[in-house]
Amino acid sequence: MATTQYYFDFAPRPVLRLCFVEEVIKKQSLITPPPSRPTLIAIIERGDMEGKKTDFGYVVYEDSFRNWIKRMTTDLVAA
Repeated sequence: MATTQYYFDFAPRPVLRLCFVEEVIKKQSLITPPPSRPTLIAIIERGDMEGKKTDFGYVVYEDSFRNWIKRMTTDLVAA
């Protein structure tokens, strides 16, 4: 099976759908109880996690999600 590769003159940032972010938080037990969807949307809108609303719902930049989790765990360990 042939695969198609696209070449861009820039490096697109990978994005995750908000439902996937919710699933990762729940399955990995990163935050218990997991935040609700409205709470996650508020986190995006306040700028704690980079993302945006699209025609398909909210998306979050993968590196921003990783950094947010890292900041949360670092803050908890330091406290």
